[in-house]
Amino acid sequence: MSVRYLHRVLFPKSIAVFGSGEKETLLADIVLNNIMASGYNGRIFPVCSGTSVKGLTVYPDTDTIEGQIDLAVLSVSQSDLPEAIHSCGKVGAAGALIVSLAGFSAGFRNEILNIAKAAGVRLIGPHSWGVLNPMANLNAGFARQSVFPGELAVISQSSAICSTILDLSLCRKIGLCFLIGLGDMIDVDFADLIDYMTNNARVRAILLHIETLANHRQFMSAARAAARIKPIIVLKTDRHQPAFSIVQGPTADRLNEISIYDATFRRAGIIRVETVEGLFDCAELVSKTIRPKGANLVIITDSKTPGTMAVDALRDRGVTPAVLDNAAMESIDQILSTVWSRSNPVCTRSELAPEIFVRLVSFCQSLSNIDGVLIILSPQITNPESFAGVLSSALNQINIPVFVAWMGGDSVAPARRILNDAGISTNETPERAVRAFMYLYNCDRNQRLLQEIPSRVADFRFDDSRPRHIIMSAIDRKSVKLTEIESLDILSAYGFPVIPAQKAGSEKDDTSQGSTFSPMVKYPDFRLVMGSRMIPDFGPVLFIGPGGGIEEIFRDWATGLPPLNSVLARYMLESVPVLIRFIESHSRDIKSSLRICEDLLIKLSRLVTDFPEIAAIDIHSLMFTENQASITDARIIVAPSLISSPLHLIISPYPNQYETTVTTKRGGIVLLIRPMKPEDANLLQELWSTFSSRTLYYRFAKQIKDLSAELLVSLTQIDYDREIALVAIQHTESGEKMRGVGRLYGAIGADIAEFSVVVGDPWQGLGIGAQLLSRLIFIATDRKIKKIWGLIQHENKNMIELTRKLNFNIISDPGDPQVEAILTIIP
Repeated sequence: MSVRYLHRVLFPKSIAVFGSGEKETLLADIVLNNIMASGYNGRIFPVCSGTSVKGLTVYPDTDTIEGQIDLAVLSVSQSDLPEAIHSCGKVGAAGALIVSLAGFSAGFRNEILNIAKAAGVRLIGPHSWGVLNPMANLNAGFARQSVFPGELAVISQSSAICSTILDLSLCRKIGLCFLIGLGDMIDVDFADLIDYMTNNARVRAILLHIETLANHRQFMSAARAAARIKPIIVLKTDRHQPAFSIVQGPTADRLNEISIYDATFRRAGIIRVETVEGLFDCAELVSKTIRPKGANLVIITDSKTPGTMAVDALRDRGVTPAVLDNAAMESIDQILSTVWSRSNPVCTRSELAPEIFVRLVSFCQSLSNIDGVLIILSPQITNPESFAGVLSSALNQINIPVFVAWMGGDSVAPARRILNDAGISTNETPERAVRAFMYLYNCDRNQRLLQEIPSRVADFRFDDSRPRHIIMSAIDRKSVKLTEIESLDILSAYGFPVIPAQKAGSEKDDTSQGSTFSPMVKYPDFRLVMGSRMIPDFGPVLFIGPGGGIEEIFRDWATGLPPLNSVLARYMLESVPVLIRFIESHSRDIKSSLRICEDLLIKLSRLVTDFPEIAAIDIHSLMFTENQASITDARIIVAPSLISSPLHLIISPYPNQYETTVTTKRGGIVLLIRPMKPEDANLLQELWSTFSSRTLYYRFAKQIKDLSAELLVSLTQIDYDREIALVAIQHTESGEKMRGVGRLYGAIGADIAEFSVVVGDPWQGLGIGAQLLSRLIFIATDRKIKKIWGLIQHENKNMIELTRKLNFNIISDPGDPQVEAILTIIP
């Protein structure tokens, strides 16, 4: 995954079009016409036979082209394609857009990809729809029209969807900054473009249409990084692929591709929509509407049935309308002069003046437990345009989200347009308005989840020797399904509350195959089922849901991806409201039961992270009795794995292999050097308070007075595939204390990384920085990074001297306030 050369591809100063003017490659003519018609002002080089095409000089090959090519459009026969890519590399082309109708075999795709890599050319396609960038007056594709310039970046695999999105954006006057058709994605994929769009200031939101993912782990890394900064909205099609037939039996009804993709998108902070229209609905909302901080919605309507429709739509999504207490209802009595429902929805069954709606919304804004208001209007309203004018001018002063469902067709369309032009979310039906509210709520919740700091709890430490022996012995004897005793032994080793199974039968029975039974336990308050499945491309997927024989009633299970912490485990549970309601209705202490579930999910996450050989886990009976959990029945299925831990996960877990204990030479300080964790935020804040203005200047080349919440999250929420942040921890009488931080930044797969080291002022000069930097060099070597570099202020003599001792090359320019320290790593 890399953004290498993508800027030159998307903002090309020169374009070569291969195949234009030749009968068998009419696609090239279409693209060339569109490039010229779009007002593109860079140089255009048709590469084909003949003397001229469209008034442009024709070049028989790239050797005759003077100057560098940024983008090549390739519409040539399959037999000519390898040579065309090779020739692009000879003239320094940054990328090639492969437009073709014929399908390529997997072997041929690998062949041209290898040629492109050797030539240093990025490939978009094959079967690419093209690249449309109004900022560069670029229409290098099959778009019949240009787009309205805007701030939405759209990336799709399908040519048909690209054309549909373009037409819809023109119809709805929605501005785009990029529209890119990826096609088969043999090189440039979603992860590459998400990374590029994340760092492009013109892109406000990223819209994706996904059929398949090329590299799930790289996609998750890019999406999670982007979603902290700007919304990502996805339309996933082809959700019933045969690969998911690995999930068999009752589990398949709940753990299917839709639920797994939903779990993936939730974890990445992505909003999933179900239609092309939903892409734009959601994108428009996140740009112009205040986001709700919760799901408490008040519905105001002058007709009962539309209000009921809105409530049904909320409940379908596991949400109930906000509760109005007696004080709130008495206040509403003062606003309304007519009989009303005295509940939510606030229903009068009589037409209200627009000013009354405004007063009701203003009152709802004053209530601390209200997160949004939905106004439902009927088509019978007298003078709808005047009504909309009053609402639009007043509702813009409200600081909570307000949605309007104005039912009806052409008669109220002008009124809806007035509200839309004023930036008020307006829909034709209550259901669509509720969907809009939930889009916004989920968007805000996803971003808050990515930025939430987990509470510091005791680390789960497990001895994996016994589970490893059981699993490997079973694989050696080609026994796929472990016995119940073996399964419970493994769970017990990872801290699960197992009631040991007892052997049934005589001593002569085969101990690996004998039946088991468990001691009697008190009749439980309720039961849950939980477990894991190894899914191709996704790795282990965790699930939990109601059990005890009622699985057929409760169809939804909560699904999630490891690794988990307390925040992520709780979010996994909350993703299925029916599960929470089930636990609430049966538990003696809901907080205690949920905390137990969180802990067990974290332990399950650790188990499947440590052992890629675990193909399936089924805990059939997780029983809760008097706020205590116990397990008496479980089965584990194992299989040989060609992938070592943790590479089988699509999210990089905490790299505990980089933990080490050291003693500094000068100060004799014993330190635990380990990777940064999200829950280290408080420790980092304490360390930050010891930094002098000089230290902050040395580290950031500018003064940063306060550690903002956003900066704190960015410094502690680490994607270990992209970055390693090491902390030096000293154990004191008052607990753990952070003394310094070292960082190594580099894109996935890159062979160059940047380093930085900072130590709290009271502990500078004691050798802590040397230990951190030495460990960073070790990690860089382990990750096969060839070069690390960093910028150091001229005045920071101690750091310059340290890097020299560690064999860095120091490059200095008298006119530059910084020196560059570079270390070439020899394996």
